[in-house]
Amino acid sequence: STFETDQAAEILNFCVETAEQLTEILADAPQDDCFDILLDEAMQVADNLLLMQFEDGAGPAADAITLMIQLQRDVQSALGA
Repeated sequence: STFETDQAAEILNFCVETAEQLTEILADAPQDDCFDILLDEAMQVADNLLLMQFEDGAGPAADAITLMIQLQRDVQSALGA
């Protein structure tokens, strides 16, 4: 339905914006191996999310959430949280 498509698009857009913001934050962080690795991961996630925007349906939105959760885990692990 249109509602589900719109909701999926909103979720995907939110994930893209969040990944791009994280990329900006990490790019401005002090140069450090840990932050450099996280920056590379965040950039890759952001790129993948941008490509997902060309797909329709709930599948890409679910995949976007999965990528964001994995990125969160990677950040937490790298920062020792």
